[in-house]
Amino acid sequence: MDNYSLSVGVIVIRDSKVLLVKHNYGSAKGKYLNPGGYLKEGELPEEAAIREIYEETGVKILPIGMIAIRCRSNEWYMVFKADYVEGEPQANIEENDEAIFMEIGEALRNPLVTDTAKTLIQCAMSGKMIQGFDCRKERRMYSVENIE
Repeated sequence: MDNYSLSVGVIVIRDSKVLLVKHNYGSAKGKYLNPGGYLKEGELPEEAAIREIYEETGVKILPIGMIAIRCRSNEWYMVFKADYVEGEPQANIEENDEAIFMEIGEALRNPLVTDTAKTLIQCAMSGKMIQGFDCRKERRMYSVENIE
């Protein structure tokens, strides 16, 4: 069961390129944004990040830290920076028409990339992460090997 008030996003950088998806529904239809989605019942945010990126793009990742969080009275959205592990991006036709690694400079200039994604890319590029939340230090009972 999905929890529609708790969601995650991920910025994955590989060889000066950022992983983006082109949505095929909702307010971001036709735009590029960072992949992510909702937590399932009982799922940790890092687990959801790994699962969502794999489901949306076929790329395996490993979260390394949190770079942003947006909170409202009844929901939150947590954004991770993650290391690329393996896989080539493939569109998940249910949610996106395209999944690509786009050059970072192009992503920051491209009018089809959402402003939110551009801001999150800049946050990830700064090298700063939210203090006290380092996924590398707080390994839990999950890993990229658990993804099928």
